[in-house]
Amino acid sequence: MNMIAKWLMSLDKLSCKKATFLSVKKSESGLSASENIQLWYHNKLCRVCKFWDEQSQLIDRMLTNNLKQKETRSLTQEEKDQIKSAVKHS
Repeated sequence: MNMIAKWLMSLDKLSCKKATFLSVKKSESGLSASENIQLWYHNKLCRVCKFWDEQSQLIDRMLTNNLKQKETRSLTQEEKDQIKSAVKHS
């Protein structure tokens, strides 16, 4: 990391641990304006935290979509009959 980046990071009072916490909080309950700015600023300077935040958001979206698909899917009559048959024969 070059000297300018190190100097800018020293201005940032937000640790990577706190940035991770704020990233999770953002997806769960939202952030205050100051927290949002702190996280944005930290992610501009820290590529690792930015990557983690992006990956976390992607996983959240994938899980949400997967749960929505499962909620709307139901068993066909054939699948229900197969289950009943398997239970009777066990």
